[in-house]
Formats: sequence, C-alpha cells, structure tokens
Amino acid sequence: LRHSAEVKQYALDLLVALGLLALAIEWWRNPTRVGWLWALATAVPFSLALSHPAVFVAGGVSIALVPLVWRSESQRACVAFAAYNVAMLSAFALVFFISTAPQIAATTEEGIMKVYWAEAFPPVSKPIQFLVWLGAVHTGQMFAYPLGGADHGSRALTFGCCVVGAVFLARQRRGVVLALCLAPFAVTFIAAAMHRYPYGGFARTSQHLAPAICLLAGLGAARLIARIRHESMQRRALVAGMSLLAVFATGQMIRDLTQPYRTEHDQRVREFARWFWSDKAIDAELACARTDLKQGFFKQSYLWRGIAQYLCNQRIYSPRHQQGGRQPDLESVSTRHPLRCVVFSRPGLSRDEDSFTTWLAGMQSRFEWVGYEKNEFHKPHEHGPDIERIEVFEFVPRIDLADESVATNPQELPRPRLNAN
Repeated sequence: LRHSAEVKQYALDLLVALGLLALAIEWWRNPTRVGWLWALATAVPFSLALSHPAVFVAGGVSIALVPLVWRSESQRACVAFAAYNVAMLSAFALVFFISTAPQIAATTEEGIMKVYWAEAFPPVSKPIQFLVWLGAVHTGQMFAYPLGGADHGSRALTFGCCVVGAVFLARQRRGVVLALCLAPFAVTFIAAAMHRYPYGGFARTSQHLAPAICLLAGLGAARLIARIRHESMQRRALVAGMSLLAVFATGQMIRDLTQPYRTEHDQRVREFARWFWSDKAIDAELACARTDLKQGFFKQSYLWRGIAQYLCNQRIYSPRHQQGGRQPDLESVSTRHPLRCVVFSRPGLSRDEDSFTTWLAGMQSRFEWVGYEKNEFHKPHEHGPDIERIEVFEFVPRIDLADESVATNPQELPRPRLNAN
C-alpha cells in the first residue's frame, strides 16, 4: 500500500506481476481457450516496459506453462506460447539496451548498488553461510506481509503459511499453479547469484514476488484454520484473523492521515517547497536551472538521488509549473523584479565545472549577479551523512554592458553576499 502511493516504480512491479500471473492462471483453468495465451503474448512487452523485474515473472510463467503446453497437444497453443516467448525475449532485449544496461553501467561505475545490495546476493560458494542466508532472507523483509519492517513484523509467520500453502498445492497435484508462484523466485535467485538483482533483503525490490507470497500465505492460513476440528473454533479463528487485518489496515490509514509523509526529511523539504515556490516568486521571476533553463550540471546517476523529490515538489507547489511548465518571462526582469535561478545539487557530486561556468558567464553577459542563497537539508541515510542543497542565484539587468567584462573562471566571478539557511 505504501509503495503504491509513492512516485516510484514499485507499484507497477506488483501490478504487472499480478496481471501476468492472472492471465496465466486463466489459461490453466481452461486450456482450450488459447486467447489467454495470446493475451499474455500481447501483455508481456508492455509489462517489461513498465517494470524491470517483471522479466522474472514473465520468465517464471514461461517455465511453469511448458508442461501444460506439452500436454495440450494443441498446435494453436504451441504457436501462441512461442509468440509469448519471442515477445518476452524481444522486449527484454530492447528494454535492456535502452534502459537497463545504462543503469547497470552507472551503478557499476559508482560501486554503490552492489554494496547496497550485498546482503541480498547469495553466498553460494560458502555452504554454511548460504544456509544461514537462506533462512534469513526467507524470514526477512521479502515476506513482510501484512506487517513488517527492518526488525519486526509477521515475516516468519507469513513464510510458514507460504510453506503450508505450497505443500497443499503439491498434494492437490496443482503443479502448474505451484510453479507459477515459485518459478519467479527461482529466476530472481539466479539473477541474484549473478549479482544482477537482489533476492530479498528489501520489500521494495521484491514487489514482483508479493502476489505469489500473499496468495500462498492466504492459502496456507486458510488450510491451518481448516485443520481446527470444531466448527465454532474455526469460525472464531477466521473472524480473529480478519479482524486483525482490518485493525491493521485502519491503523495504517489513521497514521497516514495524521502523518502524511514517510520521514521527517520528507516533511521538511515538502514544507520548504510549499513556501519557496510561492513566496520566492512574489517579487521576482523564479526559474529552475534544470526544468526551465535546460541546464544539466551533474551526471544523472544513483548519487543524484533527491532530484525526483525536488522535481515532484516543484510541480506540486510552483504555480507556473502547474500550468504546463510555462516558461519564465525574462523580459519582465528588472531591479525591482529580479531573476532568481534555482539549482538543485548535492555536496560531493561531480559538477561539470565547464558547463556551470559557461552558464554563469552567459547569465552575467546579460544580467548582474547580485545575490546568492544556499539552503541545505541533512537527510539520514544508511551510507552516511547525506545533504541536499538548493542554491538561488539572483540577477538583475546590467545597466552598462559596455563597461563590464564577463568572467570566465569561477575564481574571477564576483562574490555577492551569502545568505545560508
């Protein structure tokens, strides 16, 4: 629920995984209706375009359906299944070339994500450590449904219910359904063994496995309740379980209403954006260097984290950006109505000094730099101190361009009064 409300891709991971699983289940229920296979073949390219880990679910679906296709002895089913696999592989290759490979290259260059995901990669070369890791990862955040966090929740209980549900499917000879639920785990595990994608460790990177986890856990819980001999006790156990889920859901909604943010940092930057994009524009022309002036001073990478939240808050609280990104009116800039250019950055990032100097020198060829303001937000992060910075460069029209020289070196630039908040 939390991930579905974030401006991130995790909600799509779950949605796409559930959609692929539902289509496969529908064909399993009625193998004579090959249209469900064609629906899978049609849906899989869009699924992979919307979600990177959807490829693990799509691959798992392909593995799980092989026996069913083989037993069907239907030429139409074979053609549709072949079309599904061709569509899946083609879409994966295209998405990998356009999007995934550059992201892998960026994270490899920085070395951040492999460190961040280290505990989610299986130590396959160390048998004892591997067994310990298996126990920890399957009672960790990957199985934190319906409740869970870093050090608490229903993780072990949920995993136990999943095991019960899987055993029940096996005993009922529902091998295809069981494979549809478990095969995505196997494909994800292989990717983790290759150090390409984490297996467990985090709920957000395991959203594509959430449908299978919740379905198996629900089935397992139902089987455990069904084992209770007395019907009245069964009914009480069912009511108690449903009541706990309702209380948990209600509590989550009440918490989100009273605290509509994930962290205090989120609250601080949101309140700052609410004030900044309205008050700073009252007596000035406010322009974002990135969105309005199309200036990119920093390499786009994982280390550029924070930019998405900055841009989202800008779109929410800036009246001008709410109006379809209307461009700032530079002709209206005057000594009484200055131009304020906003630059989002993070200390320690490798800034393109040539690009920044060129932009600042170009601004000084037309305007006079009269003010500078720095706003910093300290953000807790597991990798250490993290600072997000919003700088404001204030300009007014130059009175006499003929008598002014344009500086080309940052050390030669004039030093306006600093106002650090």
